[in-house]
Amino acid sequence: MSNTTMNKTTTKNLRDLLLEGAAVKFGSNGKEDVYTVDGVKGLEISSKGYIIDRGVVKHPKPSNDTVYIGRRENVEALNIAFRTLITLLNGYIPRGGFVVEQKDKSLGWTPSNLMLVDKFGKKEASFDLLDKIGTEKHELDLQFSEEIDSELLYTRKEQVMEYVTEDGAVFPTRELAEWHQNNVTEAKSLAQVVLDYNGGYVIAEKVYQEKVIYNKERPYKNFRDVMDNENGIVERKSKEVVKFNTFEIGGEPKFAYLFSGKSYTQETADEIVAMLSLAREVYENLEGLSRLSV
Repeated sequence: MSNTTMNKTTTKNLRDLLLEGAAVKFGSNGKEDVYTVDGVKGLEISSKGYIIDRGVVKHPKPSNDTVYIGRRENVEALNIAFRTLITLLNGYIPRGGFVVEQKDKSLGWTPSNLMLVDKFGKKEASFDLLDKIGTEKHELDLQFSEEIDSELLYTRKEQVMEYVTEDGAVFPTRELAEWHQNNVTEAKSLAQVVLDYNGGYVIAEKVYQEKVIYNKERPYKNFRDVMDNENGIVERKSKEVVKFNTFEIGGEPKFAYLFSGKSYTQETADEIVAMLSLAREVYENLEGLSRLSV
């Protein structure tokens, strides 16, 4: 065994610490009721439904309920569903098919205002169905407690400048945009002659397209908008895009191979991660039930 391997230390995230029994306190910070975890500095989990990470308020994403907890000394960063976090903070191990909710939404995520709900039957269930942290845990329940970490699924592409011409075409460099815009300007001049002689927009567009040829679908919906646009080249930041990693068919996470190597907007990527999490949960529930055969 190499010295590097022998000296390697394992840094744990908040989920790991809670599962190992880290002390949790609940009370007022002077402004609101919050949960705090022993050994995790600068982190408060508000009963109002968000976290305060080193003074920064972070709300769970609407698409998948996840919230990002930044890295700090001796504690790794973590993406975790807010309801999973609340479950752990109250001493229970999350289990597939069940989720904590508020009895009264006006009272927030306080320990006395929590109830367990069957996600499939939509009925209230007993917390006795969940193992308590510190008790012997079934292997299947540990699998259920794991949330799919979006950082393991995709990598973010940096936002870059892109250039939009008057016909709506988008280019990565100004040079390409200027070359195309020159053609658009000349074509619009020819089309305007047709309009001046009452030739109509249908004929004008045909004249325009003799000068500006699109290899793919035309970037505009209404040719009148192109003629009315006198803004020239417009600079803008590209949409935030992420690219999914490569996954093998039959590998983990389930069905992730469908998105291998493909790029999506951040919003769509969040929806995919949420659906993959749900698909895995359903699969594990069915797998667990199959073991109960008699």
